[in-house]
Amino acid sequence: MNLPGLLLTLLLPTGPFGPEERPIWQQRLRWPETYERNWQSSWEPNQPDTAGLRIYALNASLYLIQVETYHHAETPRQIYYLYNQVSTSGSPLTLAWLSRPRGQSLQAHQALELTGQPSFSQSDKTLSLIQPEGCGQLIRWRFINGRPMLKEVRRRDCANQTTIAPDNWLRRWP
Repeated sequence: MNLPGLLLTLLLPTGPFGPEERPIWQQRLRWPETYERNWQSSWEPNQPDTAGLRIYALNASLYLIQVETYHHAETPRQIYYLYNQVSTSGSPLTLAWLSRPRGQSLQAHQALELTGQPSFSQSDKTLSLIQPEGCGQLIRWRFINGRPMLKEVRRRDCANQTTIAPDNWLRRWP
């Protein structure tokens, strides 16, 4: 085992990661090669300090790992893994959400790869994703005991073109 791989088994760093560390995580998590090719073709070499990886602690041994699959400033794509440091294993997450298109009933959605601007709140273990769908959509999941639970879905009102913070967009669910 090489030194970076050995260090990962002893202490899980949270970043930032350089491009040389991405192959180590790809080998460990085994994300599909098509995602890796897409990321490599969109990655900008003038940003050598980014590997398209983010790691968030959910508890002492369980982590949420965000793997960027397409690099784009406004609409990146990413997949997520739950990583158990004790067993040194990761499993891909399929995230589910509900939306209520105007004038329609609730519709269920789920995806492995998500498009949008992600952020993670360490204090309440909440993953937020602002998607470009329609005029904009905010989806939040809260991680409880390592499981993502849908917290809320909001949609920007297309009729109101003023700048409104996503937390104040129209609530679509619950």
